Amino acid sequence: MLHKFKGYLQTDGYDAYETFDKVEGVTPFCCWAHARRKFYEAKDYDKANADAVLSLIQDLYKIESYCRDENFTPEQIKPSA
Repeated sequence: MLHKFKGYLQTDGYDAYETFDKVEGVTPFCCWAHARRKFYEAKDYDKANADAVLSLIQDLYKIESYCRDENFTPEQIKPSA
């Protein structure tokens, strides 16, 4: 499907994409919107912990928005080692 693709591959966490976990040179990662939805749904079971994680995700969204508004390059955004 992706032939010779190498790099980061964002997916929605659907089980079928787990095959990319084993592809050399491909680094899969999930979409925050889909992850956020799971924590939102978890509020019915553990509101305090779900709200804490949702707050952290909101902080990430704010950082992303700031970086976009300031026209940061990927190199400027990437954390230093």
